[in-house]
Amino acid sequence: MITIESRLPEVVGEFKLHPSEFCYVVYMPIKIGHSIQIPDNLKWVKPLVDNIHKEDYKYFRYWYWYLTVKHMWVPAKSFGNRAGWHIDGYGSDDINYIWYDSLPTQFALGEFTLSEGHSESLKQMAV
Repeated sequence: MITIESRLPEVVGEFKLHPSEFCYVVYMPIKIGHSIQIPDNLKWVKPLVDNIHKEDYKYFRYWYWYLTVKHMWVPAKSFGNRAGWHIDGYGSDDINYIWYDSLPTQFALGEFTLSEGHSESLKQMAV
């Protein structure tokens, strides 16, 4: 069993981003140590990253930053996400969010004990 502390994401601002193409990027490292690198086709996320990059910002101290971006066509009856409650980066030591595929997105807050198995944990979150 794994204990997950799910928290609410922190709002750092409102950003109008202008993607140049459809993309689906999951868990791409963009910061290792003090070096931040963003591929050319994702430079449109730079205003958001620059806001977090301020050295006085509390998350700058983290050694690794990962980027997840989804900008794609979504069928009218789907939000394009995994159905139901789930966790991105499940089983990692990173900050975890348990979230639901709704608009607006819903987040679970609290401490949860789930199976180490991915499929079993999805069943547990469905209850």
